[in-house]
Amino acid sequence: MRTRQPQLVTPWSWTDTIHSITSTTPTTTTTQSSTTSSAPKATITNLSNQTDVSVFQRFAFQGYSGANFTGNATSILFDEGYYDFAFRVKSYIWLPNTTNCCITFCQNKTTSAGWWCDTRRRNLTDVPFPRLSVWCGRGTNTKAEKQCS
Repeated sequence: MRTRQPQLVTPWSWTDTIHSITSTTPTTTTTQSSTTSSAPKATITNLSNQTDVSVFQRFAFQGYSGANFTGNATSILFDEGYYDFAFRVKSYIWLPNTTNCCITFCQNKTTSAGWWCDTRRRNLTDVPFPRLSVWCGRGTNTKAEKQCS
């Protein structure tokens, strides 16, 4: 797996995809046409206010620099790999959905501080971590439980 640098996002920010609405009126008074589009869809950038986990195809992780999902937030992680953060994660949300995927909390590339597989909204970690490993193979990939590189 390769190391990734996740983006830093501001909590509670939303990016909208805006569909244009056009309307045309023909020159005769007997015919009229118009085109409409669906409402804009918000891109999820913060898991702390996400209530419907079914929108994720696999799993999702997001970490925060402060307790109770405050401060700076990592981008939402959807892929397996190793991730280095610009800060120590003090609270996080892990949504494995129906996958057999897990996360390992890393202090650096060689030291693990534990791992977790089940859904979790952790308000304050026991040991803040600056690196994360996201891996799949719960129950069969015991080596990954403690692996940070």
